[in-house]
Amino acid sequence: MAGIPASTQIIYSTGLKAGLSIATQKWFYSSIHTFSEKKFRSGFYTAVISEAWRGRYLSFAVDIAYTQKGSKEEIEQTAGTGSVGNGEFVNYYNRFHFISVCPMLKVRHEKGNLSACAMLGPRMERLLAYQSDMSYTSFEDKFRHFIWGINYSIGFEYRMKNWGVSVDIQRQVDFQSLLDTKPTKSSYGIRIDNICYSFSSGLKYYFKPGAEKLVE
Repeated sequence: MAGIPASTQIIYSTGLKAGLSIATQKWFYSSIHTFSEKKFRSGFYTAVISEAWRGRYLSFAVDIAYTQKGSKEEIEQTAGTGSVGNGEFVNYYNRFHFISVCPMLKVRHEKGNLSACAMLGPRMERLLAYQSDMSYTSFEDKFRHFIWGINYSIGFEYRMKNWGVSVDIQRQVDFQSLLDTKPTKSSYGIRIDNICYSFSSGLKYYFKPGAEKLVE
């Protein structure tokens, strides 16, 4: 049975982590029932994370993060105005910038100063801005600005008195599409789904230097 801290302190630790986001997108054209899977692109990921209500194995964490998502597409160039490719490919990038809040349940196993952990929780994110090498002016006003999803991650932490370092891998799953338009006479109808992973390391500050006594 998970215990609760004997002290009344609620916030156990806080910290900052940063690293890479690895993202891509899946485009579905509904009127012709065709998927277009883009290539992965890397971006920047950073988050402030706090941990509270710490028990023997369980605790509650909140992750406030900035994540760069999007995709990359290789398009073959054509010679002049002809439709035949010339064998030269150019990368075109989509860049979407999100901020998110994610409350999570954290499960951990400790051995000395080292602990392994897993986290799971719902995520609400907001689209801040986007840039693209392609023109999306015909549907950019239809991008969904608030997206619900779920995050899950695994990681390791090493603690030294009041300070600790961490590494983790996170998967972000969306419950809603970034874009979902119906087909019209002038449009295929497009659904865009984000796919994103993050790899990060961080520095944490613990408000108590040693292990707390837990009440069963």
